[in-house]
Amino acid sequence: MISIAELENLKKEALELKESQKGKITLEGKNKIILTTSILDDKKTTVSSAIKNYNGIKENEIDDSYLDALVKYFNEKYEVHGMVNYFPLQEEVYKNLNNLYIGRYYCDEKFKEYLRKIQSDLFIHLKFGSYNYEKEVFIREGMSSFSFMGCSGISLELKKLYLNRGIDANTGFGGTITKGEFLEDYHFTDDTINYCSKYDLEPLRYKKLSRDMMWPRTLEITFKKYEQLEANLEAFAILGDFLQEAKEKFTSEDIYEVYSPMKVKK
Repeated sequence: MISIAELENLKKEALELKESQKGKITLEGKNKIILTTSILDDKKTTVSSAIKNYNGIKENEIDDSYLDALVKYFNEKYEVHGMVNYFPLQEEVYKNLNNLYIGRYYCDEKFKEYLRKIQSDLFIHLKFGSYNYEKEVFIREGMSSFSFMGCSGISLELKKLYLNRGIDANTGFGGTITKGEFLEDYHFTDDTINYCSKYDLEPLRYKKLSRDMMWPRTLEITFKKYEQLEANLEAFAILGDFLQEAKEKFTSEDIYEVYSPMKVKK
């Protein structure tokens, strides 16, 4: 398990990279998993204390969040790709929260290019909770070529891993991207289209998807923020175990078979 001391050192390294890479860190990996996080930076801005202390903003502010350090740790230990965006803190609450939310990555053209470049199989976005909830970890499955409003099994597998280790976790699903923003650019597996035929996504194609038209399985993982960071370490460690498992599965199994039930028709 990673220690607080390791996180502190990695935080310093991440902030040094932030300065050299002009506010955005990109860490090259050796497999097809990518982790992202978004952090709010008030170093060059002046905002009210009400904004700084707003629920969901404070937890993800540059001095309070160590998720950039965690992404760097997973990049070094599990060879995943990592991306950290530091956004200037703004006076409008909704702009700050939108920058923390996974949805912004669906519309980021440079991020889409990076996904295609590495032929990503799994995209995970990390953040701290923006609301009060009882569970320690909230796993939300985002829209991908393998799921639409909760068809895929990947979020359920991660939840099971947390529950088996005594950590309360919950799952949810989100199809918040409209046709114009997503469905016209990316294809779905036939089983997903079948399952969601009432949405009239597109005709069945009975063949494997082109990598250029494939959005990888996607998770947004929200950690409950505790007063002391030590309370989050076990949750971080379990995610690391999942990354190792996913790395092995995507290496040894067909992309359509792993994390059932979504698969291409034979």
